[in-house]
Amino acid sequence: MTSTVWTTTINRETQRLCRENTDLWFPKGFGFDPFSQDQIKHAITDPKTVQFRLNKAKGRGILYGVRHTALRRQIANILPDEQRSKIWKTRLQTAGIWAHLEEKHNTKDMFIADIGMGHTVLHLYPPHDPSNGIVLKQEELPHHQLFCQLLEKLQWANTYSDHHIANGIGWQITPYIPGKTVSDSACQNQNIQTLASLAKFAALGDMIGREDRHNENYIVGRKQGCIR
Repeated sequence: MTSTVWTTTINRETQRLCRENTDLWFPKGFGFDPFSQDQIKHAITDPKTVQFRLNKAKGRGILYGVRHTALRRQIANILPDEQRSKIWKTRLQTAGIWAHLEEKHNTKDMFIADIGMGHTVLHLYPPHDPSNGIVLKQEELPHHQLFCQLLEKLQWANTYSDHHIANGIGWQITPYIPGKTVSDSACQNQNIQTLASLAKFAALGDMIGREDRHNENYIVGRKQGCIR
């Protein structure tokens, strides 16, 4: 697979992307390093790899920005849709989750793209309708499923969340929700309903210790305020 996927063109393009974004990274030893070509090649071509992460040391309070995540996504999705999706189907079959996705979410003919921020989160969608489909994310415990059930009881904006364990690994499955994130709409005037919804989610997050609450994780809805 490696020899047919990792072409001279792909190699040259990933080198160009890294070269044009050298200003994103810190001095060696800081704890936030650039991608290496070996790392990129492995993430793109290895049939068993299901995670491609930013090279950020944990526990140091190092933050990343939207340019870091945009670069990671661009590299992760550099292959053509059909070729990339074929590789991901093989990976998810190896991981043991694909049979569940086919049975419960009809994913047989879907394309697959990485939409994650600091690490891999997958969007599986019909080729003719990229605004639809599901989101697949590794999750050790069903915390998100519990969070969605809590939102439903509170009658706040919420969504369906499925948690499935395959080969000892937990997976979170949710509907894909198109729309602008809070970051996307930060420069626009927010209506009172949206601001009130953000305040409620922030307060609830503080109360229950909800993490990973950056603005890209909140979608602004036209009628319901914010949905995470």
